[in-house]
Order: sequence, then structure tokens, then C-alpha cells
Amino acid sequence: MNENDHIKPEFRLIQGGLHQSAAFGAVRIVAAPEESQPFPVEAMTYEEDTFLIMSADPEEIHPEIHPIRLMMELEDFKPKKIGSVVVKNGRPLRLLAVIHDVNHEPTCRDGWVEKALHAVFREVERRGIQSLGMPLLATRHGRMPCSRFARMLGRVLAQTEIKSLKRLWIMAPVPDNRNFLKFFMDNLRLKEA
Repeated sequence: MNENDHIKPEFRLIQGGLHQSAAFGAVRIVAAPEESQPFPVEAMTYEEDTFLIMSADPEEIHPEIHPIRLMMELEDFKPKKIGSVVVKNGRPLRLLAVIHDVNHEPTCRDGWVEKALHAVFREVERRGIQSLGMPLLATRHGRMPCSRFARMLGRVLAQTEIKSLKRLWIMAPVPDNRNFLKFFMDNLRLKEA
């Protein structure tokens, strides 16, 4: 027996705080802050409103466009359907989840978010996307609690036939990343019981 065998170590391994992960079937879910992307993504989901104001780039309006032409274009614009997904090309592909309607108060409702989540995952599967990034939808602009979004996402994933998606990055700051996965996993355990 060595003289150090009776000494208890004064340190312990602590799981990292930036990346929290769990598995849902074949999908690896990683909750991590926006500035700490855990893996490259083929597509990103963004929160959007029916008039596409939230994602509008202010630099897209060119000052040389005549105001009357601009007004005519706006007059022909049809608002997007609540709960739908608007796909914008680029790398990564942008999936705009239409969950806000500025003509309503509140501008966001649970049913709209759930409908948009279904549309996002249908689009992901239709396009064969293997890696997706997604913020905690409706938690910032819609004031939805992280716990409610986590339960909703779990419900939608359970109802969706996932074949292509392998990695899902939930953009969540510390400590929301840990809380998100706790609520997500707790909800799954309740369904199994």
C-alpha cells in the first residue's frame, strides 16, 4: 500500500457548461450558445413574422429604387401563412419559421410555434438535411418559457418520422442550454412512464 492510497482526491470531473448533449433516437441534440457552434450545419431555423420583417436586411432596399415602384411591390406582397416555413437559399440554408403575426396581440401563440416546428422538420426531411441549427423559438420575442419550448420540440420530434436528420443544435445561452435539455429529457421520461 502506497502512502497516497488513503488520500481522497480534492477534485472531480465537471461536465462542460457550453455544450450539453442528449440523444433522441438517431438524432444527437446539442444545446450550446450561438457563439459556440458545436458542428457545421446545413440549415438554420430563424424566427419570422408573416410580413418577413424580422429577417429583412435593411441594406436590401436600394435608394435608387423609385418610391412609387417600391410601394407597388409592397402592395402586391402577400403575408406568409402563420405556421409555415419560408426557405431562403444560402449556406447554410435559411428556414424562416413564421410564428409571429404583428396584426395580433400577442404576436406569437403556442399553436403557431408547434405548427411551424412540424413544417421545419418536414422541410428538413424533404431536403435530406442532416444537421440543423435552431434557436429557442418564441422564447425571446414571444416570451415563451424555455421549458415549454423544450416540451413542444420533444412532442414534435416524437410525432415526426426522422430519417435524414442526425444532429440538431439548439442555440441556447448558459444556463438555458442545460435547462433546455433537462426539460426535454424529463418530458420524454414522463411519456415513457
